[in-house]
Amino acid sequence: MPLDETERATLALELDRAMRESAPAGWKGDPNREIQVLNALYPIMARDREATQAVFDIIKNQPVIDAGDDSTRRHFGFGDP
Repeated sequence: MPLDETERATLALELDRAMRESAPAGWKGDPNREIQVLNALYPIMARDREATQAVFDIIKNQPVIDAGDDSTRRHFGFGDP
């Protein structure tokens, strides 16, 4: 488990990269694709099964953000209010 802020930031970036590079499209709800995601996260989480499952559950339950959605664009200061 990362102890300091830098280690936590590094872990977050590694997880983000793994998801961007390894998670197949439509992975949520597809058992085979979810296993691919778990396998990508496992080495990052120091081969700790419980930690991997916990992070996976957090990621899986995050809402999908559509970058083209007008409400999302307005929220972040892009486009008309």
